[in-house]
Amino acid sequence: MNKWLGTISALLVTANVWAGGEINHLDVNDGIVVFATSETKTGASPTCMATDQADKWAISINSESGRAIYSLLMTAMVTKMTINVESADDCADAEGFERAKRVWLNPAIAAGESASLRLAPDLTYEGNSARTISNLNTTSELTPVLELTGKQVVQTILLAGLTRENVKVRLTIDSEVIWDYEAEHSGNIWLLGNPDYNENVYVEESMLLEVQMQSDPSINVSYRTRPIK
Repeated sequence: MNKWLGTISALLVTANVWAGGEINHLDVNDGIVVFATSETKTGASPTCMATDQADKWAISINSESGRAIYSLLMTAMVTKMTINVESADDCADAEGFERAKRVWLNPAIAAGESASLRLAPDLTYEGNSARTISNLNTTSELTPVLELTGKQVVQTILLAGLTRENVKVRLTIDSEVIWDYEAEHSGNIWLLGNPDYNENVYVEESMLLEVQMQSDPSINVSYRTRPIK
């Protein structure tokens, strides 16, 4: 089984696809992710796009949608899956770079293999329903707030009810950092399970979520997991 694999079933609809293929370039700098795919873009790009960046896309990880897309890009690189990209038809996230409106994966399924998850049969497993860890104090340093081991699919991770202040978040799956985020934030941070994207992540060995708040001494983490065979 692949180490971890994201899916976005809600996006499997007819869409204006502007590019696809495997990711052959990925760069993260100052909160901006720039990536490119193996297939040439189709259709007309926005006039704001720089000629020498015509093959590339950009997203900002300072937005929930950008972070969700970045997670999918990392999934695609690890699992070697191809992606589809739809254009936002602007350069709102980075000057001269066409912004990706949404990205979805093309899971490769071998002949005779089921695309459904092989969930463990024990529906009473403690992670079968959403659980919440409350009143966590993470003000001193990056603090582990959720640690999971063993094969499982992680459906939801939500940091809820944050006060407006600087937040640091690091999510490590199977020894690979897939989120390393710092920004001023308030309200909720959906690391996984955003209702607009509905992505799942496979964990082969371990997952570690670390958080540091600037001054808020009490945060809540909600999560939903299921073991897999």
